[in-house]
Amino acid sequence: MTYKSIFFQGKIDISVGAKHTEGKAVENVVITIPLPQNATGVNGSVNHGNFKYDQQTKKIKWNIGKIPKEK
Repeated sequence: MTYKSIFFQGKIDISVGAKHTEGKAVENVVITIPLPQNATGVNGSVNHGNFKYDQQTKKIKWNIGKIPKEK
């Protein structure tokens, strides 16, 4: 994801996975990413789930959902 602010542009790369789950799936995973108060927008994509940027709170909410159990 990239984000723009009044003074600069930033980039965020995040990887999420489950460890030591005893073969169980991890469900209802949501990650909230706060951005600087001068952020003006977000452009990005995710390979699992969906994300939404809240312009008022300056936060990205990534709803991953279920992480499959370990193979």
